Amino acid sequence: MAERLFARRGLGAVSLREVSAASGQRNTSAVQYHFGSKQGLIEAILRRRIEPVNERRLARLADLERAGQAQDLRALVEAMVYPLTESLKPGSCYVRFVAQTLADPVQSQIMSFRLGVQDAMDQINTRIVAQSRGLPASLCVQRLFFAARLWVQALAEHERELENGQPSMPTAALAAELVDLVVGMISAPVSPPVERSVRRWTRAAAPTRKGRARRRRTAA
Repeated sequence: MAERLFARRGLGAVSLREVSAASGQRNTSAVQYHFGSKQGLIEAILRRRIEPVNERRLARLADLERAGQAQDLRALVEAMVYPLTESLKPGSCYVRFVAQTLADPVQSQIMSFRLGVQDAMDQINTRIVAQSRGLPASLCVQRLFFAARLWVQALAEHERELENGQPSMPTAALAAELVDLVVGMISAPVSPPVERSVRRWTRAAAPTRKGRARRRRTAA
């Protein structure tokens, strides 16, 4: 019930009292008693839901290793996108919940760094960055960041359509289309304006990085 409320209305718009009431709890403090806070509840939902998705991604990675495809960009993107797509069912709301967490800066950081069930995504991203020839690592990471928000939001909208009984296209077709889009985003050449901008930014940031390094050495 909490997942559904967060997915439909947003993380900040739902209180623990509302979650307790929607769950049929007479004691409006019951959810707080079990989870400690709204943050604790959100993390509990994420852990419960991300674990099976993470396991499916790890299984796909193992299959790619055995097949000698662990460096294939499209296969890696499929291992990233398809396991979450498998969560899409009529009546589900998990993908919309994930989209809400990604849209929230604090929750996005927690999802990326504090929850210990994201190793599959970390492995996939590391492999994609390592094999993105001709694309600076910093730009590849940035494109992966943008791509994640694009394909998760698209799946969230599709989940909403499934709930309303009016999907704009079959789920399998949407998943394949999203893989095409992400592969295109990662493999697109760097345009001259972006290359010049990154070069200028790198030169401007170099003194700051050197200063930080000197301060770290001094502190040590």
